[in-house]
Amino acid sequence: MKKITALVSGSLFLAILGTSCSSKSGSSPTPDKQSRLTELKNQIASLEKEAAALELELYPEGKVEKTKNVGIRVFPQTLFRNYIDLQGSVLADQELYINSRMAGNAQNILIKTGDHIQAGQTVLTLDDALLQQGLAELEQQLQFATDLYQKQKALWDQNIGTEVQYLSAKNNKESLEKRIATTKEQWDMTRVKAPISGVIDEVMVKPGQMVMPGAPIARLVNFSKLKLSVNVPESYAGRIKPGNAIKIWFPDIQKEYDSRITYVSPVINRVNRTFSAEAALPPNMSGVMPNMIAIIKIVDYSNPNAYVLPINLLQKDSQGDYVMVADSTDGYWHSSKRPVTIGKFYNDLVEIKSGIDASHKVITLGYQDLLEGERLSIQTY
Repeated sequence: MKKITALVSGSLFLAILGTSCSSKSGSSPTPDKQSRLTELKNQIASLEKEAAALELELYPEGKVEKTKNVGIRVFPQTLFRNYIDLQGSVLADQELYINSRMAGNAQNILIKTGDHIQAGQTVLTLDDALLQQGLAELEQQLQFATDLYQKQKALWDQNIGTEVQYLSAKNNKESLEKRIATTKEQWDMTRVKAPISGVIDEVMVKPGQMVMPGAPIARLVNFSKLKLSVNVPESYAGRIKPGNAIKIWFPDIQKEYDSRITYVSPVINRVNRTFSAEAALPPNMSGVMPNMIAIIKIVDYSNPNAYVLPINLLQKDSQGDYVMVADSTDGYWHSSKRPVTIGKFYNDLVEIKSGIDASHKVITLGYQDLLEGERLSIQTY
């Protein structure tokens, strides 16, 4: 009624204002304008009477309650996980330096950066001229010692000669055979071989360069087996365990993978107060390379039957945390405060321990300015 009356009164005000302005422009209102003013006042009185009758018919109790437009949503039980976000890097589980077991000059380098090689493949040969010469001499001596041994054995079988002569010939032959075997092993060491399969990442020697035992010749990386390494703050020591589910996000390539913690160090680093943890990476991940930065999200809490709300729906007053819900009473929807107990937070989500369930219509749009008990016009989405 107030709204309708205000509208009518506004029309009257405009009409009177118009008449007043016209009067000021002249000396006195004309009979036609006076008649028009009377006609408008009669129309306003008629409209007010009609509006009052209509309002009485619609609202017999004499109340007109305003409604507020809101959106509601039902939140069923769902899985809630709280993550620990850390930064780690990718490591090759098999990354090593190829080196020689003996000293020598590099003769032939059989690899280059980027080559895919197999375990046992020769990657470099050392100068073996002296060993070849020594081996040839030993083989010549062995041939003579073998002939002598065979002749001495034939005589011994006929009981000719002494046992010392026979044993001496036999020992000389066997000794040369062992020396030849040792020399061949030394010669084989001039063929530097790859201990594992992988990709040559860097070659560090050139032909003719002196190679020393243990000195790196090339870096070999096996990309088929990668792992993730991360330093975890000491405060999480009791919460990170082998088997924890994790998500791995690579910001550079915009990809995410699921994995699990495979190793947790039992020792705290006394310098930075962290402990190391590792996770296996799925094989053949496109774009993932050693030393690449990754964001690791480690699950340290999980609730499979949680009520989870966007954190912006949570409000607080002197009584504590609450959310606004829509209740249906007397055929109308009204706003209601619902006190809640909160659990864990992660990103923009909050776990609700108690206070709401799947039967509650949580107000998700237009909740900011609502008061307790206001009538609502709702839409579900």
